[in-house]
Amino acid sequence: MSRYTIKLIRSTIFGLQQRDRPSRRTGLRSQPVALSEESTEVLGFVPALRMTGLLATDVLAQHTDHLLAVLREALRG
Repeated sequence: MSRYTIKLIRSTIFGLQQRDRPSRRTGLRSQPVALSEESTEVLGFVPALRMTGLLATDVLAQHTDHLLAVLREALRG
C-alpha cells in the first residue's frame, strides 16, 4: 500500500469520526461545515461546500485560522 493511500484512509477515518461527534466541531473538515450551516439564515440559502484532499493531514495548522477567516468573509454575503 502506498503512503498516499494510507494517508487517504487515515484522513477518511478521521473525517468520519468528526462527523459522528457533532459536539466536537474542531477538525478542519467540520469547522467549514459549521460555518456554512451557521450562515444559511443570513444568506437565505444553503451554501454549497466542497472539500477535497487530505485536509486533516496536509494543511498546516498555521494556515487553518487564515482559511477559516477567508471562509467567514466569503459567507457574510
